[in-house]
Amino acid sequence: MIKAVAAACVLTVALVASACSVSVPGAALSVPNPPPPTRLSAKAATVDPAHITAEAVFGDLVFVDLCLFLRADDLKSLGTPKLISPEAFDACAYSITRADGSVIEVEAHEIDSLEGGPGDDPELIDLGGGLKSLVFDDETVGCTQGVVFPDDVTFMVDVYSEGPKDGLCPIAAKVVTSMVARFDDGLVSQRVINADSLARVDACDLLPPSATEHVPGLNSRSGLSPLTKHECHYGDPDTSSMSLTLAAGWIDFEGTDRRNVTLAGRPTTIAGGPGTPEDGFVDCWAMTYVNPIAIDGLAAQAEYAHISVWVKESDADAACPALHKVLEVVWPKLSR
Repeated sequence: MIKAVAAACVLTVALVASACSVSVPGAALSVPNPPPPTRLSAKAATVDPAHITAEAVFGDLVFVDLCLFLRADDLKSLGTPKLISPEAFDACAYSITRADGSVIEVEAHEIDSLEGGPGDDPELIDLGGGLKSLVFDDETVGCTQGVVFPDDVTFMVDVYSEGPKDGLCPIAAKVVTSMVARFDDGLVSQRVINADSLARVDACDLLPPSATEHVPGLNSRSGLSPLTKHECHYGDPDTSSMSLTLAAGWIDFEGTDRRNVTLAGRPTTIAGGPGTPEDGFVDCWAMTYVNPIAIDGLAAQAEYAHISVWVKESDADAACPALHKVLEVVWPKLSR
């Protein structure tokens, strides 16, 4: 039924140049001119090796698949790599078990725009083709290497270790080099993104400014969103905040004190609350699975929505009630 309506809509636009949208059955969202569910991403342009833009490499970000560029073969010299849940549409992640039994994780993720470009930081690394890179080394966490395209789009490569942190930045550099070497290969995403997929949704359309009124101490009425539009965030580190993330994968709840409930008609997992203070704030969060999604190399993956509310510790008892009110705004808009 969705295919037929979508085809009629596109035909109408072609003939009379009128706007058209499709309401997905069971959803409160209207998806503008969705392509048929089996349509694949097309390259935006031929990649110029002398000027490698994100637009040419990634094409339509609805379909982006960073696992085209980050592969297990790049990591086998480090140990035994295993593809793990990306927990995002624009991410690819591996865990690597090393010979000594220790485990490191490598993740390419977070495609975003860089306002004002990379500047002339003397620590910028020239990767060729107009690409730049900058290394962020945190000995307490791991190593991150950011890549900046000449059209001011960025993504990150993170390397984490639960054990020793030394030697992680050379791994990040090796991963970036391997990924960049594939940028001019003309790779096309094979992901199938259905008409009602969360990948097509702007998170800030689901989480309107009016929802901030439910969160004590949250005064921001302007939602911040990355280039992919899969996140929407209100607030800043010094005040209460609220965020919605639309993602793909599977959340590992091991070790989490969680409650499984039904809220706003949806099966929902909730965690956090008054007993979980951190740096003077309390977090209460919830998630719900929405649609199945096929991710090569991973079984039983799904699209999901995740909402988090942070309040000052003095308002701890209000964190989860505030979250419940926000869920009543967002959950009914999701497809069933």
